[in-house]
Amino acid sequence: MEPSAPLAAFHAMNDDDARAALLGVCASPDWAARMLAARPFASAEAAASLARELVEDLPDAEIFTALDGHPRIGERSGEASSSSEQAAVLASGEDFLERMRAANREYEEVFGHVYLVAAAGREPEELYRLLLARLGNTPDEELAVLREELGEINARRTAGLLAPAEATPTRDDLVEVSTHVLDTTTGRPAVGMAVELTGPGGRVASGVTDTDGRIPGFARVPAGRYTAVFATGDYFPDGLYPVVAITLDLTPGKVHLPLLLSPFAYSTYRGS
Repeated sequence: MEPSAPLAAFHAMNDDDARAALLGVCASPDWAARMLAARPFASAEAAASLARELVEDLPDAEIFTALDGHPRIGERSGEASSSSEQAAVLASGEDFLERMRAANREYEEVFGHVYLVAAAGREPEELYRLLLARLGNTPDEELAVLREELGEINARRTAGLLAPAEATPTRDDLVEVSTHVLDTTTGRPAVGMAVELTGPGGRVASGVTDTDGRIPGFARVPAGRYTAVFATGDYFPDGLYPVVAITLDLTPGKVHLPLLLSPFAYSTYRGS
């Protein structure tokens, strides 16, 4: 299979230009050097997968160096990738941004570095709640989370660098996805359950069920095959299912996905 035009162009770059492009993805020189040494890549997907894997073996010092390339959540930056990833946050009102600034200060007092999170596809309030939850981590636990989040960011950015640009879908091409989780043992909404939607390129949306057990504006995505992953084990720790993963073929329009859940059974259907 012929490489995509962006991938072929990257392979044709001299080492200095290719290194500069990779440092635009991640500020760790060690990571960039390892990616550079792996050229040529079989595909943009293979490169994105390696981009994630290499983070697992980076020295701790390189993880912290990589943080230099990431602004605070809610902080405007001249860096295009960060601005795009944080678009929803930056469009939030001043009340939210002030709460986020205060939370950033608290996080940095605890850990001594910026709060890093894969912001793309996540709602601002979720990013805020995740920060507060991570304040309870030990330094070693937080370092492990940093690696996971940095790996996700690097994979997404590498795919964006090397994959061909996709045509922007029109409103009529998109699928609006919502979900609702009901605890059938009580007949009440399942509140506070984390849900992710993943596609061929990884996570495209995530959220947490509200007081009605719903995530109304969960995702708006192009048609295709996706998997909704419900963190049911956190809700029923002694239940049978640590997660419930439902794979869907989504077509343009509106799709509501209810999940009826008990510790040892679940069912789902296309709602309205």
